Amino acid sequence: MALNNFKEIKACRVCENTNLTDVLSLGKLYVSDFSDQQNSENGIKAPLDLVLCNSETNGCGLLQLKHTVSNESMYRNYWYRSGINKTMRDELSSISSKAKSMIDLKSGDYVIDIGANDGTLLRSYSLDGLNTVASIKSRRIRYSRNNKDYC
Repeated sequence: MALNNFKEIKACRVCENTNLTDVLSLGKLYVSDFSDQQNSENGIKAPLDLVLCNSETNGCGLLQLKHTVSNESMYRNYWYRSGINKTMRDELSSISSKAKSMIDLKSGDYVIDIGANDGTLLRSYSLDGLNTVASIKSRRIRYSRNNKDYC
């Protein structure tokens, strides 16, 4: 595996403390890139190790992955779409309903969906003039709220 597919963190992802304590190592495992190929031997492997930013050494207590796999390696072939499954559409709609019950959204407000998939969650907000922002990593999924298209 090329070294540029993952990198080891040298400091906590939150507080930047450099004193990280090894907690668990599951070795190198295949990274799911949602490929249609059946031959996993051609896939990439990355370490799956947990480290603790130990509060006893002035850390914040965050348990985190020791390595970061590149977005390109993980999401280049992502194919799942939330909108094709009624159960998932209903679940995402219930999330937007809960958010609307907690916050008085008005025209001009913003709703941001990080990891937006195909935009199903954002489409469940029906308020005119609401600004929606979708963040996705896949080359295979594109989303536009205006024409409600996704591919």
